[in-house]
Amino acid sequence: MLAVEAEGYALLSSPHAFIYYMQTNSYAQFASFTLSVIPLFTLMGALAEQSGIAATLFRAAERAFGRYRGGLPFVAADLLRLTLLLVLPSLSLWLVHVLN
Repeated sequence: MLAVEAEGYALLSSPHAFIYYMQTNSYAQFASFTLSVIPLFTLMGALAEQSGIAATLFRAAERAFGRYRGGLPFVAADLLRLTLLLVLPSLSLWLVHVLN
């Protein structure tokens, strides 16, 4: 990936500009923990699936809400709504911080 980025950057500007960019910004790019949550989230899902927690949770939700019309999709939609309710205040604070 770095080779493709280097070639594209060098072709669009110049090889000297890419070298300068790597000297000044390389540490800042790798020191940022913004994208580190993506592999951790994937690892969490893999661990939940391999340990059987995910299947147990789905069976429990099916037992609790399976008799209702909609059943498990209804539970999934409610969990999505709950997640949005938890994320929106943080998102609004982040937007206020970014826009100021």
